[in-house]
Amino acid sequence: MKAIDKATAWIGALTAALMAATAALYGRLPASIPIHWDSAGAADGWAAKPWAFLLAAAPLLVTALVRGAAAVDPRYRNIKAREGTFAVVVVSVAALAAALYLITIVTALGLLDGSDLRLVPLATGLAFVAMGNVMPRIKWNYTVGIRLPWTLADERVWRATHRFGGVAFVLAGAATAATAFMPERAARLVGGGAIISCVAATTAYSYAVHRSRSGASRNGIDSEGGNDEHTS
Repeated sequence: MKAIDKATAWIGALTAALMAATAALYGRLPASIPIHWDSAGAADGWAAKPWAFLLAAAPLLVTALVRGAAAVDPRYRNIKAREGTFAVVVVSVAALAAALYLITIVTALGLLDGSDLRLVPLATGLAFVAMGNVMPRIKWNYTVGIRLPWTLADERVWRATHRFGGVAFVLAGAATAATAFMPERAARLVGGGAIISCVAATTAYSYAVHRSRSGASRNGIDSEGGNDEHTS
């Protein structure tokens, strides 16, 4: 069985277990459950408890969405060539969704303090580290990866961006995970800054590579044109 098929089967089994747990615990859940946390892990968003079923189904829903998009990707051959890498990305996202669901449920049941829940940045940071480790191996496609107009248009820019982005994601993930053990004020500063810095630095680097290659291409065309005029 292919790597992504095995991953999907495990994610499906996990989702079924989460759905069963939700049904068993539904009567004990309060009317509102936490569904969002800030950079320091404090719950700051709430929803009616029927949302618990949607959150439980999220790992498989995300997997189905990504696999469906990959199936119609014009560059599907590139995804298939790195199927193991694709599976790692899918599993990382599904695992993060499952972790956030479990944190939601245990917080709603009063087993954890929802005002200072450090497991959220820990789970998010670990997911970033996992994806960053495989990011340089993601081949040119439209489904997963750093999809900017210039990375989708130029394979060399894609490769350079993902090499840089892999390092940036690992560093941002490690910093985010570390906030689980920091004082609240430092956690808010580091947690928010790490993700913003990762996105900003990767985007800026990617655009710089794009501009460099565009400039080189223009200079080459101009040079050829000049030669043509001189010859004529």
